[in-house]
Amino acid sequence: MAERMFLYKKDRQEAVITLLDEHGDLLEAGPQPDIPGFFKVVAKYMPVKNIILNGRVVERKDPKRSAPLNMPAWGATISDKDVSAVIAYLISVY
Repeated sequence: MAERMFLYKKDRQEAVITLLDEHGDLLEAGPQPDIPGFFKVVAKYMPVKNIILNGRVVERKDPKRSAPLNMPAWGATISDKDVSAVIAYLISVY
């Protein structure tokens, strides 16, 4: 996840995780944090958050293979803070 969010260095990963811990959402972080490429990070963060909250149906690309697993919607089950914690965890396991 960190690589997809352009967070190649550990200090940048930790900075984003800290923002998620403190604010619960990167869009609530106030003025642009001192993270290079922060807007790119947010652009990758938002679809991940959306998929966790609203789920995602995946189409079968190869009819000869079994259908892929769909992502269930968790928005009615977990809080925004929990969603941020999941994303922070995914960033941390890079």
